[in-house]
Amino acid sequence: MVIDVDNFKTINDTLGHTAGDEFLSALAVFLGRYTQDGRIVARLSGDEFALLLPGSDLAAALKVGETIVRDLQLAGALATPSESVMRITASIGLSVYPDDGLEKPTLIKNADMALYAVKRKGKNGVLAYAEIDHFNLEAEQAIIRELDFAIERDELRVVLQPIYDVFTRTIPKVELLTRWHSQSLGPVSPELFIPLAERSGMIVALGWWTLREGCRIARRHPGLQVCVNVSGAQLVSAGFVEGVSRLLKEEHVLPSAIALEITETFFSGGSALNEAIVSQLSEAGLDIIIDDFGIGYSNYDRLKKMPISCLKFDKTFTNSLMDSDNDQAYTKEIISSLVRLGRIAHFSVTAEGIEFPAQLSAVQGLGCQYAQGYLMARPMSPADLATLLGA
Repeated sequence: MVIDVDNFKTINDTLGHTAGDEFLSALAVFLGRYTQDGRIVARLSGDEFALLLPGSDLAAALKVGETIVRDLQLAGALATPSESVMRITASIGLSVYPDDGLEKPTLIKNADMALYAVKRKGKNGVLAYAEIDHFNLEAEQAIIRELDFAIERDELRVVLQPIYDVFTRTIPKVELLTRWHSQSLGPVSPELFIPLAERSGMIVALGWWTLREGCRIARRHPGLQVCVNVSGAQLVSAGFVEGVSRLLKEEHVLPSAIALEITETFFSGGSALNEAIVSQLSEAGLDIIIDDFGIGYSNYDRLKKMPISCLKFDKTFTNSLMDSDNDQAYTKEIISSLVRLGRIAHFSVTAEGIEFPAQLSAVQGLGCQYAQGYLMARPMSPADLATLLGA
């Protein structure tokens, strides 16, 4: 059985490596509860532990794994030697001798594959090697392997979707999106490789590549703001704020030329550290956009206090504008309240996913300043954007 801490990197990045080491010590003590009947617990590497269960069959091993996951949830948190408290969950993968392998390396590798499948399904659970979807898992692992080389092989490209000012009919900004055409896999959908990059930790390197490309687009089009999506993992990575400032100087781009799109869920936990990072970025002159508003833990009161310049509501709101009268009325009231709040708190509102004239007319009537969607323009290459802008 292989046990891996969920989101351990975030603990290291936010609280420091000393706190991370203390946490691992506390977890080792916690896992010591399950070493009766000849069982052995050992640390494999980093935040990964192994529990050997001699003489256990699959059903018994699954029961132990489920007990560990449940006990961690019931505990709610682990106290470290310095008496700090950390909330934690774990993902567990297991393999059984001899069905899943005859040698120790094979059994560990297969337990790791089951562990990865748990992470892929959302973490905080247990799964046996015999239960995993091998076809999909192997396909995803192939994508992760190839993604590791995508930047150095120059396989990544950017496309840009114009964001229109609905009142002036101008294009003051664009959203930058990443596309990948692998030499061996062909085109890979961002809906597939972005989540895999996040789970594998590659999202940070991918994010820096995207930010640099965004700076280069902004430099080619003075007066155009480039909106770049930034993951929570990159935001909390060590030295991110300083790294962004350094990148802007290297690329000779003003901070105001770049807007960082951050999903609402990054703010949902009310983390003081997360809010401090966003405040530092805003103080450095970058615009902050809350993306996909409405799919997380929407907190209107917190919106008034955030240093944001724009809010993009999720396209489910836009789609609701085409629903029944009751749904339309409810959605319009939400959008109107966001626009009113924006006027008070000095942020604009963008409607995403505009595909029909009726939607555009509705959001304009409700006071949204910006609109983005296939009705106006699909994502396009940098060359096509230059043609559109007449640059």
